[in-house]
Amino acid sequence: MASLPAPPTPLGSCPRGRGGGRVVARPRRAGLACAARSCYRFRTDDDGVVDVAVSGEDGDGGGWGYAVSVEVPGTRGREGGLVLRASGSGEGVPLAPAAGGASLAAELSFDPPRAPFYLSFLLTDASGAEIRTHRKTSFRVPVGVGPGSPAPLGMSISGDGAVNFAVCSKNANAVSLYLYAAAVGGDEPALEIDLDPYIHRTGNVWHVSLASVDGYVSYAFCCGGIRRPLLDPYAKVIGDFVSSNSVYDEGVTAPSMRCFASLAIAPSYNWGRDRHPRLPLEKLVVYRANVALFTKDRSSGLPDDAAGTFTGLSAKVEHFRSLGVNAILLEPVFPFHQVKGPYFPYHFFSPMNLYSSKGLSVSAIKSMKDMVRVMHRNGIEVLLEVVFTHTAEGESECQTISMRGIDNSSYYIANGIAGCKASILNCNHPVTQKLILDSLRHWVLDFHVDGFCFINAPFLVRGPGGEYLSRPPLLEAIAFDPVLSMTKIIAD
Repeated sequence: MASLPAPPTPLGSCPRGRGGGRVVARPRRAGLACAARSCYRFRTDDDGVVDVAVSGEDGDGGGWGYAVSVEVPGTRGREGGLVLRASGSGEGVPLAPAAGGASLAAELSFDPPRAPFYLSFLLTDASGAEIRTHRKTSFRVPVGVGPGSPAPLGMSISGDGAVNFAVCSKNANAVSLYLYAAAVGGDEPALEIDLDPYIHRTGNVWHVSLASVDGYVSYAFCCGGIRRPLLDPYAKVIGDFVSSNSVYDEGVTAPSMRCFASLAIAPSYNWGRDRHPRLPLEKLVVYRANVALFTKDRSSGLPDDAAGTFTGLSAKVEHFRSLGVNAILLEPVFPFHQVKGPYFPYHFFSPMNLYSSKGLSVSAIKSMKDMVRVMHRNGIEVLLEVVFTHTAEGESECQTISMRGIDNSSYYIANGIAGCKASILNCNHPVTQKLILDSLRHWVLDFHVDGFCFINAPFLVRGPGGEYLSRPPLLEAIAFDPVLSMTKIIAD
């Protein structure tokens, strides 16, 4: 049984700084017990064909590994045999005649599993001549990468423990998934997964599953071949908003901005017996507050780590009760551009990191839920001001953070609206409408929010050309939604 060193880890191809393992070549077996099998066919530069199949398999000792089967149909002109040579290794694995002798084949086993990574190899004939793809490149297949599922959008964990990623982009001709090993993303991803439109696309949704994301902390999408990381619109946990070096663009100096989605999963939350107060709208006594400014002044009497946070808001529940308040209306808590202000969000599924004492997304999620539970326990409803009409994204590439780079023509009104400088969302486009509805449900079901006040509500009835619609689909969908129809909806 020949052995071959584990695949190398070139930049942008395989995980950096990971343990080895080895690749073992063994005779091709019939009826290989495997799961998540992915098959690839390559044309060769000598007009032949190479078939590669990647699958997970149960090891002899009960462990889990990956098998890569390489088969070259037809033996004519290859009587001297073929040898497989993995990139970065001088040692080769001979291809043996398969059952019936109609093809040459070899099977490589990876133990222990190191997925996901890319396996690159060449074939050589008896004379030592190299056989490559018809594009004169190495044969290259992903290991530990599956087709994935188009639903749900964003990152999710499947029943078998694989991590699924899905993003909607009608107009992207290419999509890649970037994984980062550093918390702030770094300049280059540690691993890039190029999505094949024939395998990883269903309708307008691009999707992929990875056997493991161990060793990585954040991810982003790259769309249209432009090497710019884009925040997943459906990410539930995100990193910090980063302003990079300023860029001189169209006569204006603007910071280059980016934000990465975290691979962390928000821990489950014990709501106990929390219930929505469900007070009649006409009996509400509402106090409008900005989370950061409400308790930031020293007069609040709160310690520095609680001032300007959801925790600080919770600490003032008795103050609200003394005023006779039975509802608080919070200025936008979505992640926003800190220079433009809270009314310029760039994400709709998580609270602002700065509103937690630790400044982290997971911490902000927990502290906001703690705050809602405290308010409900005291008979106080929590309402959110929401901005779904425009975002912090700018026209220039350096100001592209998420949706503008993923699918600009679906998410935004093409030529904007006269008199408006901001990026106007195309709220009644099916893709954007779904994003808004999913976001609202997320805040009601996961955060127990009691209602919403829509800022710039007249923009919610605009069509794709900026025209007013007599029956806007978004508003009808909210009105008839089984979850949202039970909440308080206020137009501003």
